Amino acid sequence: MAILLETAKAFFTQERWAFDAAKDAAVLRLGFEGKAGRWRCFLEAKEPVAQLVFFSVRDGAVPDGRRAAVAELLMRLNCRLNVGNFELNFDDGLVRFRTGLDVEGVAPVAPLLRGLTLLNVATMDKYLPAIEQVVRGEHPVKALAAAD
Repeated sequence: MAILLETAKAFFTQERWAFDAAKDAAVLRLGFEGKAGRWRCFLEAKEPVAQLVFFSVRDGAVPDGRRAAVAELLMRLNCRLNVGNFELNFDDGLVRFRTGLDVEGVAPVAPLLRGLTLLNVATMDKYLPAIEQVVRGEHPVKALAAAD
């Protein structure tokens, strides 16, 4: 039985956060709109290892010519973060923010899930403007200074 996935579904239903479930994977797809914009979110329930992973994914690919600059920004951001990390897929240009929990032997999971998701979307909301600035040509250091 997919206990973690069912717990996540119950949590998002209680929070009135619309989602749909992937048919072939233990993944929930959600949307989020913050002050900085709107983006897609995914929760993956890894039942065999008792882990929950939540992703915020920026809409659109970073153009090839801006990927190195965006990667620099993301590495600089990651050095400041206590929890979670930004990632850039160099193959498809997608930027995402990942947070995760190991919940083996933990009950109840729902309060932890709340922290996992809220921290994730708050971090993406805070730094998405800097990411967009670098995509449009700004230097990573200057964009990061504006984010603080």
